[in-house]
Amino acid sequence: KQMLDFATGQVQKYLSGMNGNTLLTGGTGIGKSHLSVAMAKALNEGFKEKGEPKRVLFVNLTEIIKRIKEGWNYGGGASLTEFEAVKLLQSVDFLIIDDLGAKNATIKAKSDWEQDFLFDVLNNRKNTIINTNLTGQELKQVYNERNYSRILTGLEGNSFKAFGIKDKRYSINTLKGGGQ
Repeated sequence: KQMLDFATGQVQKYLSGMNGNTLLTGGTGIGKSHLSVAMAKALNEGFKEKGEPKRVLFVNLTEIIKRIKEGWNYGGGASLTEFEAVKLLQSVDFLIIDDLGAKNATIKAKSDWEQDFLFDVLNNRKNTIINTNLTGQELKQVYNERNYSRILTGLEGNSFKAFGIKDKRYSINTLKGGGQ
């Protein structure tokens, strides 16, 4: 309920002219992605109603990076080049990045290439909504100082930490008879 209220409030702030990032952090399976999609839809519809349509894009950064790297591995047959991806991610009015820095078994810094890619995107943006299962300290370990600073842009009062909530996917699967 608190996370939903936060997300609704953030949409209202953006519709009222706020610039800056929004950050949702918390464990896996608690609804961050679901709420981020709902925020994208609400922003899209809200600005249309105001007669000020905006470009809103929801992306999983890990998937974008995989698509770019496929082109490296298979001799230039990329379905998405780095240049195209950066241009697209910079050009939208509201970018929603799903699962930033997806947590692996060990928390370690992203490659120089990934750091540069994220910097190129975030350095030229005003409004980015980010969700991640990394804590603030883990974000500092995974991303360099330049990127961490850009993730924090305008975050005062615009971040929500939801750790300690149980994974809802497990609960839903149990209710459906899919869990043990």
